[in-house]
Amino acid sequence: MKSFLTGGDRFPLNFKETGVERELEIGGFVSPQFQVSFGGLAPNVYVSHNAFKQIINDPLLYKMNIQAEKSGHERIQEQLEALIAGDREIELTSKLQWAEKMESAKIIFYILGGAITLILAAIGILNFISTMLTSVVVRKHEFAMMESIGMTKRQLRKMLLLEGTGYGVISTLLIISLGSLISYGAYYVFSQEADYAIFTYPTLPLLIALVFVFAACLSVPIIAYNRSKKMSIVERLREAS
Repeated sequence: MKSFLTGGDRFPLNFKETGVERELEIGGFVSPQFQVSFGGLAPNVYVSHNAFKQIINDPLLYKMNIQAEKSGHERIQEQLEALIAGDREIELTSKLQWAEKMESAKIIFYILGGAITLILAAIGILNFISTMLTSVVVRKHEFAMMESIGMTKRQLRKMLLLEGTGYGVISTLLIISLGSLISYGAYYVFSQEADYAIFTYPTLPLLIALVFVFAACLSVPIIAYNRSKKMSIVERLREAS
């Protein structure tokens, strides 16, 4: 006995209300979006209008699906809204309405996500600034010794710029690899509940974030060094000892 039906199979269909029994042939299958839920697990059966009139004398229209070209969606939406205006027993849902709701949800997600991102970015940048300032202060004696044996301030700045560039490159690699993996993982989890979700790589926000990262990595070490170099080499060596 077959456990499932395919196109061309025939099956009996009984109607308790009228006592009519018919044997129907499966002509094909429709998309799940046309399924009408009545609280049961049985699949929906779709028949032609003429066949339905032979089974039910006075059929009740429960649901109507309208398919149209995308260019005519707005016009049809306006016509349907005007047609059912004031009738509370008829509910109208459309792609345009869902798109408007999703647009509002997207704005909320952008605001919440942007706020969380800014907070995390501020925490990270402040932590980096604190770490670099502490590093330069701790290495004040090291810088003074380098200057005392002939290293110029320009060479020290270049060294600090190279260190900052290294921090920026490491941050970039972590963002592109680990950050992208976490982003796609979050999308994958979300898409299990929302099959309409689409993953789009945030190229522009990523580039903007990298600009801020490199700006902080290159400027903070130089600013910290300029603050420490106000003292002479002798004073810095004496203070360190």
